Amino acid sequence: MTTTSPFPAKRALLIGIGRYAHLPPERQLHGPPADVAALADLLTNAHAFDHITTLVDEQATRKAILNAFADLVDATQPGDLVLIHYSGHGSRVPDIHGDEADGWDSSLVPHDGRDPDGLAPDILDDELNPFFGRLVNERQAGDLVLIFDSCHSAGMTRADGDAPFPAWSRSLEPPTPVAGSRLVESAAAASAAPAPMWQPAGEQFIAFYACQGAESAFELKLTANTVHGALSHALLTALAGGEVKTYRDLWESVSLRVAQISPQQRPQVEGHLDYTIFGREAVRQMFYVPVLGMTPSGLVRLGGGLALGLDVGDRLRLAPPGTRRLSQVGSGALVEIVPLGLTLHQCQAAIVSGSGGQAGQWALLETTRPAMQLRVAVNPAAANAPLIAKLQKQPLLAVVDRDAAVTVEVSAAETRFLDDKGQPLLPGLPRKDFLWQTDVVERLAGLAWQRNFLRLANPDSRLAGSLRLELTDAAGRGLTMSSPQQAAAEPGAVVRLSVTNTWARDLHVAVLTCQEGAEPVQFWPPGSGASLPLTPGRPLTLELPPAQASVVIKLFAATQPIPFELLTHSRTRREAPAALSALGRMLLQAQGVPAPPPPPSTPPPGQTRTVTEPSRRRDDDDWIAVQVVVTRGT
Repeated sequence: MTTTSPFPAKRALLIGIGRYAHLPPERQLHGPPADVAALADLLTNAHAFDHITTLVDEQATRKAILNAFADLVDATQPGDLVLIHYSGHGSRVPDIHGDEADGWDSSLVPHDGRDPDGLAPDILDDELNPFFGRLVNERQAGDLVLIFDSCHSAGMTRADGDAPFPAWSRSLEPPTPVAGSRLVESAAAASAAPAPMWQPAGEQFIAFYACQGAESAFELKLTANTVHGALSHALLTALAGGEVKTYRDLWESVSLRVAQISPQQRPQVEGHLDYTIFGREAVRQMFYVPVLGMTPSGLVRLGGGLALGLDVGDRLRLAPPGTRRLSQVGSGALVEIVPLGLTLHQCQAAIVSGSGGQAGQWALLETTRPAMQLRVAVNPAAANAPLIAKLQKQPLLAVVDRDAAVTVEVSAAETRFLDDKGQPLLPGLPRKDFLWQTDVVERLAGLAWQRNFLRLANPDSRLAGSLRLELTDAAGRGLTMSSPQQAAAEPGAVVRLSVTNTWARDLHVAVLTCQEGAEPVQFWPPGSGASLPLTPGRPLTLELPPAQASVVIKLFAATQPIPFELLTHSRTRREAPAALSALGRMLLQAQGVPAPPPPPSTPPPGQTRTVTEPSRRRDDDDWIAVQVVVTRGT
């Protein structure tokens, strides 16, 4: 098959382990070889991959896997597309050096692993991380796509469960240390002096994980002769159908399918989703929230609220799922948010025009209240009517004649962005081609979203004071605080941020950073768009990259997981619905899929690990945002 590719080469490393040399028969797997064979066929025939390496069963020893990673790094050339897929057992080992918030390192179990003498230790995430870093930073891969169909895989890792198909475990308990064994030695070596952690780059990185870091994944007997991992099966089905065009389309298809066939695992995704699959075409996606249905009184229920920046008076246009732009909507109903039923995660809206709404639709933000809009003036206005028309279609912008926060000065050579005092606010934009007007709108919309993001707060939260923050330099000395919300650091100096949860139980935490004129970027968990639980009293220490410019650090903490990807413009990570989470059920119902049953209270025979969640009180839905500015002196 001949295709036009933006990549010099497409490379894939596919690892599938069903037979394990040192595991009993009941712990052997059935699906990984089939996962690898089906994916290799699809990549070759449908997506023109030209360099595919496979390691199956006995081929996939610890040494062979690490050598294959090293060979892949050496072979990769600048601009290449690299895909890595692992299907098999996963596990966890205690984290020694403290870089994991949950206290565990995720691991992959090689074919020769779990031997009685511990000669072939699990392969830790800390061992694979440097390979990923070299691929992106040293070899300059054009794109890096990772697929981990194994248990604990969001940290990176498979188990039986209550699913519509017979299932087998892909989860193993943590290994038992053997005195003097390579298991102990290798784990200590990998953990005591880890290589610098690679921070995934959102626009050249995408990763699919079968489940969360503390969960099990499943492999399913789909027919008498067909067994696949739930994640691999969902990916293969979506890709083979040809209906998904972007990574976001793929993720939404995969998460829904996994929720149907294996409801106890919650897949994860990281990276920039708004690119075409195995391509480089960016597809912009407007902000949207799901439609949950109608109330008896005729109001439209929406799956988003104050935590996503929505408020009374915002207007949204209802559209079919997958709609990318308002211009594609046509005559969809227009709704306006009302005070009744407005909460952190949900709201209700009155129908202004048209009719609707049906569960599963999307609601795209069309107009927001004036307080959320950036006031923009264009000079000269008469000569730039097409630009003004584009600006007026952007809901976060208000075109005005006076009292503008930003004035757009347009000349034959460039476009300048000036603040209310006439000083440059953003870098100038050369008028190089016909797309310059679109670029102007994008920059201003990004600035508006940045300012709204920095205003996000929940002053009435009962979590006030639940996060303790410390900012230090590389030597551990505290930074000079000019105010409780502002610290000073030298240009280019390393800044370390330590966060401690002082609440009575776990809080879900995410850290985002923002520089003037730039969109918010999620810093931790890296490249994800989701939150991770932080245990009370356990500090999380992060090192900010050296910078010359000032940066705003914003921390969010919540009593339950919040889809933080909707707080960032790129919305990089989405979590599949949880079995018992109200938020998870809401997202699932928004797509028109019945909510999955709760997991069984006792594990089925042969199951190695189940994942259950404590029931939540209805009022257990709180969040807080803490913000600090690190200034860089001259």
